Parts: sequence; structure tokens; C-alpha cells
Amino acid sequence: MSGWLHISIGELFRTMASSNMIVNDAIVSGEMVPHDIVMQLVEQQILLNRDSDGIVMDGYPRDLNQVQEFQTKVNKIGCIAYTLIHFFMSSKLHCFEMKKKLN
Repeated sequence: MSGWLHISIGELFRTMASSNMIVNDAIVSGEMVPHDIVMQLVEQQILLNRDSDGIVMDGYPRDLNQVQEFQTKVNKIGCIAYTLIHFFMSSKLHCFEMKKKLN
């Protein structure tokens, strides 16, 4: 869609991993990046790109707490969250996919 921006949270974290040991350690161990770091990145991306027609956040939110916090933050910024699409993936497949991305 013209004017819409695709932001891959995972891709941003993989880029950050070289300069942020907390992010790197989470990726290497297969754990989730700490919530506060995720929220800082998401808020930063919304603020940087709020003039676009829309933003597709790929890989976020990951749980219901993040959904609720996302809605609160977006409302404070003055944006509207329209749609959430959630795909389920087995943890084994997810770990396999993450290992492929790291190699």
C-alpha cells in the first residue's frame, strides 16, 4: 500500500545486537528482548514515522500486555491503532527460523 511503512521489529533488534549486549544476549539465547527495550523501540519508530499513511509493525506485539501498552502509547501520541493480525507459530519452528536468521 502506497504510503504505508513496514517495520520489522526483529530486523531492528538484529541490527541493534552488535551494539547492545542485552539485545544480543536475548537473541543468542532465544529469549524475548526485555519489555522496556521493546517498548522504547516501538515508541521511537512510531514517533519517527508518524507522518506516514500507516505503519505495519512486524513482530510486535507479542503478548496481550504489549497490546494494551501499545494501545495506550499510541493514543497518547495521538495516533490510532486500527488492526492487529496475529499468526501462531510453534516454538520449534520459531527457534529454527531464528537460527536461520542469525546464520
